[in-house]
Amino acid sequence: MNRSFPLLVLLMALPAQAGDANHGKQVFTSACGHCHAAQPARNDPPGAKATDNLATWLASHKSSELRQWVKDPWAVNPKTLCDPRQLQPKDVDDLLSFLRGAQSPAPSAPAP
Repeated sequence: MNRSFPLLVLLMALPAQAGDANHGKQVFTSACGHCHAAQPARNDPPGAKATDNLATWLASHKSSELRQWVKDPWAVNPKTLCDPRQLQPKDVDDLLSFLRGAQSPAPSAPAP
Protein backbone atom coordinates (compact mmCIF):
# COMPACT_ATOMS: atom_id res chain seq x y z
CA MET A 1 0.00 0.00 0.00
CA ASN A 2 1.23 3.47 -0.82
CA ARG A 3 2.07 5.17 2.49
CA SER A 4 1.57 8.66 1.06
CA PHE A 5 -2.07 7.97 0.16
CA PRO A 6 -3.49 8.76 3.66
CA LEU A 7 -1.50 12.00 3.68
CA LEU A 8 -2.86 12.91 0.26
CA VAL A 9 -6.41 12.29 1.48
CA LEU A 10 -5.82 14.56 4.48
CA LEU A 11 -4.29 17.28 2.32
CA MET A 12 -7.21 17.15 -0.11
CA ALA A 13 -9.61 17.66 2.80
CA LEU A 14 -7.89 20.81 4.04
CA PRO A 15 -9.34 24.15 3.03
CA ALA A 16 -7.54 25.88 0.21
CA GLN A 17 -4.78 28.20 1.22
CA ALA A 18 -4.58 31.58 -0.41
CA GLY A 19 -2.77 31.03 -3.66
CA ASP A 20 -0.88 33.15 -6.13
CA ALA A 21 -3.46 34.20 -8.72
CA ASN A 22 -0.79 35.32 -11.20
CA HIS A 23 0.78 31.87 -11.16
CA GLY A 24 -2.74 30.40 -11.22
CA LYS A 25 -3.40 32.23 -14.50
CA GLN A 26 -0.26 30.63 -15.97
CA VAL A 27 -1.41 27.22 -14.70
CA PHE A 28 -4.87 27.81 -16.21
CA THR A 29 -3.42 28.87 -19.55
CA SER A 30 -1.12 25.86 -19.84
CA ALA A 31 -3.30 23.15 -18.30
CA CYS A 32 -6.90 24.26 -18.89
CA GLY A 33 -7.08 27.22 -21.27
CA HIS A 34 -6.99 25.24 -24.49
CA CYS A 35 -10.50 23.89 -23.74
CA HIS A 36 -11.93 26.11 -20.99
CA ALA A 37 -12.55 29.81 -20.37
CA ALA A 38 -12.31 31.71 -17.10
CA GLN A 39 -14.51 34.71 -17.67
CA PRO A 40 -16.98 36.23 -15.22
CA ALA A 41 -20.60 36.74 -16.16
CA ARG A 42 -20.01 35.52 -19.68
CA ASN A 43 -23.14 34.89 -21.69
CA ASP A 44 -22.38 31.43 -22.95
CA PRO A 45 -23.97 30.39 -26.23
CA PRO A 46 -26.89 27.96 -26.16
CA GLY A 47 -25.64 24.42 -25.82
CA ALA A 48 -22.43 25.37 -24.02
CA LYS A 49 -21.60 23.02 -21.17
CA ALA A 50 -21.35 24.43 -17.66
CA THR A 51 -17.76 23.25 -17.46
CA ASP A 52 -16.72 25.28 -20.52
CA ASN A 53 -16.27 28.33 -18.27
CA LEU A 54 -14.46 27.23 -15.12
CA ALA A 55 -14.95 30.57 -13.33
CA THR A 56 -18.74 30.26 -13.49
CA TRP A 57 -18.60 26.52 -12.70
CA LEU A 58 -16.54 27.18 -9.56
CA ALA A 59 -19.06 29.81 -8.45
CA SER A 60 -21.57 27.02 -7.80
CA HIS A 61 -19.17 24.27 -6.68
CA LYS A 62 -16.77 23.73 -3.81
CA SER A 63 -13.01 24.01 -4.14
CA SER A 64 -12.84 20.39 -2.95
CA GLU A 65 -14.72 19.33 -6.08
CA LEU A 66 -12.05 20.85 -8.30
CA ARG A 67 -9.38 19.19 -6.15
CA GLN A 68 -11.15 15.84 -6.60
CA TRP A 69 -11.22 16.44 -10.34
CA VAL A 70 -7.47 17.12 -10.43
CA LYS A 71 -6.80 14.02 -8.34
CA ASP A 72 -8.85 11.65 -10.54
CA PRO A 73 -10.94 13.23 -13.32
CA TRP A 74 -12.02 9.85 -14.69
CA ALA A 75 -13.73 9.00 -11.40
CA VAL A 76 -15.91 12.08 -11.91
CA ASN A 77 -16.40 11.74 -15.67
CA PRO A 78 -15.05 8.60 -17.35
CA LYS A 79 -15.32 10.24 -20.80
CA THR A 80 -13.27 13.32 -20.00
CA LEU A 81 -10.40 14.38 -22.22
CA CYS A 82 -8.82 16.40 -19.38
CA ASP A 83 -5.65 15.17 -17.78
CA PRO A 84 -4.75 17.56 -14.95
CA ARG A 85 -2.67 15.02 -13.03
CA GLN A 86 0.55 16.93 -13.75
CA LEU A 87 -0.64 19.74 -11.47
CA GLN A 88 1.05 19.91 -8.09
CA PRO A 89 -0.92 20.88 -4.93
CA LYS A 90 0.56 24.40 -5.04
CA ASP A 91 -0.55 24.71 -8.69
CA VAL A 92 -4.10 23.78 -7.66
CA ASP A 93 -4.10 26.38 -4.84
CA ASP A 94 -2.93 29.01 -7.32
CA LEU A 95 -5.45 27.89 -9.95
CA LEU A 96 -8.28 28.15 -7.42
CA SER A 97 -7.10 31.62 -6.44
CA PHE A 98 -7.10 32.70 -10.08
CA LEU A 99 -10.53 31.20 -10.79
CA ARG A 100 -12.04 32.72 -7.65
CA GLY A 101 -10.75 36.13 -8.77
CA ALA A 102 -12.09 35.55 -12.28
CA GLN A 103 -15.61 35.08 -10.94
CA SER A 104 -16.13 38.82 -10.52
CA PRO A 105 -15.81 41.30 -13.33
CA ALA A 106 -12.74 43.51 -13.22
CA PRO A 107 -13.44 46.89 -11.65
CA SER A 108 -14.27 49.51 -14.21
CA ALA A 109 -12.10 52.56 -14.57
CA PRO A 110 -13.39 55.68 -12.85
CA ALA A 111 -15.22 58.10 -15.10
CA PRO A 112 -13.08 61.03 -16.24
